[in-house]
Amino acid sequence: MSQFFALTLSDVQRDTADSLVLTLEVPEQHRARFAHRAGQHLTLRTWLEGEELRRSYSLCNASGEAALQLAIKRIAGGRFSEWAHQHLHVGAVIEAMTPTGNFGLDTQADVPRHYAAFAAGSGITPILSVLETTLRDEPHSRFTLVYGNRDLASVQFRERLCTLKDRYLARLSVFHFFSNEPQDVALFGGRIDQPRCQSLFDSCLSVPTLDQVYLCGPAGMMEAASAALQANGLPASRIRREQFVADPAIRQRAASAVVSPGVALTVRLEGATRRLRLPPSDDSLLDRMLKSGLAPRYSCKSGVCATCRCRVLEGQVDMPSPHPLDASEVAQGFVLACLSKALSPSLTLAFD
Repeated sequence: MSQFFALTLSDVQRDTADSLVLTLEVPEQHRARFAHRAGQHLTLRTWLEGEELRRSYSLCNASGEAALQLAIKRIAGGRFSEWAHQHLHVGAVIEAMTPTGNFGLDTQADVPRHYAAFAAGSGITPILSVLETTLRDEPHSRFTLVYGNRDLASVQFRERLCTLKDRYLARLSVFHFFSNEPQDVALFGGRIDQPRCQSLFDSCLSVPTLDQVYLCGPAGMMEAASAALQANGLPASRIRREQFVADPAIRQRAASAVVSPGVALTVRLEGATRRLRLPPSDDSLLDRMLKSGLAPRYSCKSGVCATCRCRVLEGQVDMPSPHPLDASEVAQGFVLACLSKALSPSLTLAFD
């Protein structure tokens, strides 16, 4: 169920000209619900002109901290981000769902590892959570961050990264790439593309030493970094991605006019079982359930946040790729209800 809880803003800081960092206090009675893992995100909700708006934002602080932190970057024409920048202040109350997402990995204190992350723009937010948690909880591990921005002024969490670098001097390396600002070293002047990744691997970052890599940012950057890493021998299974924007081709396919058959749908949700008879429709499973009065968790409705993840226990569905689920989740029968359409006359889904 899409259950929201009222959280109070205890701090609002301007990080860059177009980015705010919000600190949300969680009431004592809900602390267990909001305990988050590294790399997870929150779905926030507001109403504008009578319309409900939901948006997901990655948490940027380490796991285990009582307060929650997230960054909201102002997007031109973005109704939610514009509203947030104009109206959110210390003491304001905002509604949020509990954290979701599987971007970060569980830490192991006694295992020495070398992690790397490639981020661009606001893609730093979930990676910062993973980076801080890893360095704190794995004292024998090290982390290399490759971070792309337009220029120095647009670098989110610049002071925080400097503080972390001072704290973990021997275990944290940070390489900044600026696309619109000249650099002393030519390699770092420009976008993070495949040739620059290769030059970085040849000079500063040894791919064979990497145990796990995180990617978050524009699709082109992630594709370039992934291709370069795999070309240098890193298995795809060691590369994790978090995307903020859906691939237009995937959205078009998910919204295609193909009509799914009528389906006898059984849904396990919040410990209860509901049975519905859904008529033929070209809507996604999520939209069909919402129109039938069910309220599963969801946020973006475009295959990005994975908030509507569920497991197919019986029947078949069609879900376009790529999507944020990893291969092991797909193998276990997990799908995204916002992208999926029924292929069989009966279907059983579990959201628990």
